[in-house]
Amino acid sequence: MHERVLEDNILIGYYKDKAIVSSENGDLFYFDCLEGVIPEGSICDSGLNDLSSLPEEEQSEIRRRFSET
Repeated sequence: MHERVLEDNILIGYYKDKAIVSSENGDLFYFDCLEGVIPEGSICDSGLNDLSSLPEEEQSEIRRRFSET
């Protein structure tokens, strides 16, 4: 029997009614969610959208605010 190992995708903050999620690899994703509905630090594995589906200006601002340096 094989076990499937999932990456942890942690909700790290909010930006304009979007929950921002970081993967173990540092990749950023989002999903639509009002701020505070799900606590920061929660694991979120379904319904994640790639930042590339957002306008470039929003992508840049989210990366600036939430990317680890």
